Amino acid sequence: MSIMLDDSDPENKTTREEWRDWTGICRIDGPAVTIREYPSGELVSEEWRSAGKLHNPSGPACIKYYGPTMTSREYYVSNMLHRDDGPARVTELDGFNQIEAYYQYGKKHRLDGPAFIERHEELGIIIVEEYWQDGKRHRIGGPAFIVYDDNGAVERMTYFVNGEEVSPPTPQPAPG
Repeated sequence: MSIMLDDSDPENKTTREEWRDWTGICRIDGPAVTIREYPSGELVSEEWRSAGKLHNPSGPACIKYYGPTMTSREYYVSNMLHRDDGPARVTELDGFNQIEAYYQYGKKHRLDGPAFIERHEELGIIIVEEYWQDGKRHRIGGPAFIVYDDNGAVERMTYFVNGEEVSPPTPQPAPG
C-alpha cells in the first residue's frame, strides 16, 4: 500500500491510498484506491479494482462523495459498467436516486423500463426518461426519449428504433 499527497491544486489537496500487487492496482478485501481531502481526511472516493480494472462483483466498484448529502455509485465488471439487478450508475441526493442508468457489459440496456432516469433535484419527480437496448435508443410502441416539465407533463418526446430516429405512429381511427 502507498499513500501520496496530491498538492498540484493548492485549493484542493487530496491524499490517494493505493493497494497494488503484481497485476497493478488491486485489492480483494476492500477498496484498492481511496481518495481523501487533505488535511481533513474527509472521504472523496473509493474504487474497487482487480488487475488494475474497475471490478467488484458484489457491489459498487466506484463510489464518489459530494459532501454529506450526495453520492455516486457505479457498478463495474472488468472495467465495464454492468449490473444485473438494478442500475449500474446511481447518483443519490438527499437520500433519493436523482439519476439512474442501467448498463449491461458497458452498454446502456434495459428491457423492462427506461435505461436512463433523471429526477428533479428538489421535487423528486421524473424529468427525463430514455429507453435503450444494446447501447442504442430503442422502444417499440412508445417514445424512447421523453422530457417532462416540473409538473410531470410531457414537454418533448422522440421515437427511436435500433438507434435510428423514427416518426411517431399515426393514430388510427376507431372502428365503426
